[in-house]
Amino acid sequence: MSQSDKYLIIAAFAPSHDPAAATAMAIANALSQNGSITCVIDDLSADMPHTSNLTVIRRSAFEHNLVDYQQHKRIYCLGNSFESLFVLELLHLYPGVVVTHDGSYHDLILSFFQSQKLWPENYTNWLTRTLGDNGRTISNALLQHRRLSKSLGSEVLDRTPMGLDKYRQIVLAKDSLFPYAARVTPSDSEHAEPSTVLCINMPAETIDAANSDLENLGKAIRLQSCHAGNPSLAEHIGKASIIVLGSAGVPSPALSYSLQLGKAIIVAGQAWSGLLPGECHLRIDNAYARHQLIAAIGAISLDPALKSSLENAAQKQWSQDTQNTKLDELIRLTEQQATLALATQVKKKKPTPSNKISHTKTAPVSDILLDEKASVPTALIGSVPATHLVQKILPGIDPHSSPRFATPALASALSIFDHGDIHSLLANLGFETPVINIEHDTERNTQKDIKHLYDWPDVRSGLRNSDHVVAFNAQITNVPAVQHMDTNLLLDRYGTEMTFSDSLSPFLKQKAVPLLDRVMGHLDGPGLFWELDKAKCCVKCIMIVGITGRYTLQNLSKVSSIAFIISNNDETSELGNNSITLKANEEGVLNFSVRAIDINTRATLDSMFLLKSLAEVHLKLGWSSHE
Repeated sequence: MSQSDKYLIIAAFAPSHDPAAATAMAIANALSQNGSITCVIDDLSADMPHTSNLTVIRRSAFEHNLVDYQQHKRIYCLGNSFESLFVLELLHLYPGVVVTHDGSYHDLILSFFQSQKLWPENYTNWLTRTLGDNGRTISNALLQHRRLSKSLGSEVLDRTPMGLDKYRQIVLAKDSLFPYAARVTPSDSEHAEPSTVLCINMPAETIDAANSDLENLGKAIRLQSCHAGNPSLAEHIGKASIIVLGSAGVPSPALSYSLQLGKAIIVAGQAWSGLLPGECHLRIDNAYARHQLIAAIGAISLDPALKSSLENAAQKQWSQDTQNTKLDELIRLTEQQATLALATQVKKKKPTPSNKISHTKTAPVSDILLDEKASVPTALIGSVPATHLVQKILPGIDPHSSPRFATPALASALSIFDHGDIHSLLANLGFETPVINIEHDTERNTQKDIKHLYDWPDVRSGLRNSDHVVAFNAQITNVPAVQHMDTNLLLDRYGTEMTFSDSLSPFLKQKAVPLLDRVMGHLDGPGLFWELDKAKCCVKCIMIVGITGRYTLQNLSKVSSIAFIISNNDETSELGNNSITLKANEEGVLNFSVRAIDINTRATLDSMFLLKSLAEVHLKLGWSSHE
């Protein structure tokens, strides 16, 4: 490996609690000593902690700039959680070396199946093929009683659905030391703080209870928590006097760093028993045995001979191990991968019919439509927003007798959200069922989801009560007497508030998120549709805002412990007690996805916590600027 080597490491990095976070960070730190590292994270991931030796980009930035990463060697780290689903998706698009572990991948495979249209039959068929009669029993429980076995994961070791056989793969064994830990110098431990006990992957409740007990006993010792994926893991271990290792279930660099630095080690459970001789550590029964933990910490702290013995045994164990030399094997595999094909450098998008044609000069909105005393029936065309927004923007129209018509561009933009008939969705949004053709030369029925496409002149001639015609984000220039929305009208008029509580209420009454039924709803006021993506633990939202441009989303509620990661138009923002900017697409439609994180741990919250968190927020959307 030369200093000019460039690597892409694609994974769910910290603060994610995905099991691959620790693996990916350790590999990144090891390779960064002699190369340039770019870490690729998901668009809905919380920001990765800053570290000077690593560059961080999001999935969308990678896929939109593939030419910049054509010569990078790609390493994928797969963990067993939904947060690794994007890693699996990118692996199939842009092959590279994939690092896995030898445990179960059931949770990731479950998310993979949930993301497909054939769910749940694809999942139950796999269970039956893999487990036989037991699989059929579990499948019946899911299909008939809406129950999923919580103890299933560790029993299913088949990983066929992930399709990894065609890629170069490294499988890490959980009963061996982590092979890619960067070398750290034992001299770092000279700066250890005698009263600090570092707990890695230990339950927060155990740490809090132990600290409370120690305080009551008048002891100065304090337990601190650290995740194995922390970018500064080796530094934290070096500064601690005692290391407590929770049951990781997968190979972890934490043990390698602890041995290198000659630390006194306490392990919880049997996870490390095959790697550590008895003289190398003390063991407690499990990660929740806090009284045993306090006793072990006390023994090491009060007996200098025991502490010294453990430290010496740790360094000896590391010096006898040769696993850390396997970094060269990983490097050799990356050198065999193909260069990113030029053909994959442009993401293919479905052709979207344009809303815009420019043959003649367009007409502005008539003054009478801005007169609050008027009540004029008006035909509305294009990306027409919700009724109360139309009334705020154009107070002179009669919203109840003003028909609205969708264009092919709007129908196409909405069809990616709805799995059924696009005409039914348009009807639910208050549109007339005919989708109109606003371009004179457009071929009919080019959109497979649009059953009928009508020429606007024919529709207009049948409207007896509509004195005016206003187009939202649709430049209709081949038809006379059409007025077009001016963005200047939005500055002081545009604004709507959103609350999800009523829409979410039916689902929050249940104990868990429905496994088979779609979880979705509609906010009548702003006209926003939402749906829970169970596979990726996020809520996808779509809203017709009317005009292409930027909008401000403000959180009016006081949120103390929850923040939302929002992905929109290839940009990611974090919404807490602040405002963020969202961008509507060319069709005047706002698409964004929402994921909830714990503000303290930065960990992603599950789907039920996400729904409960959304039910408590009060949001406001306003116009920001035209682009």
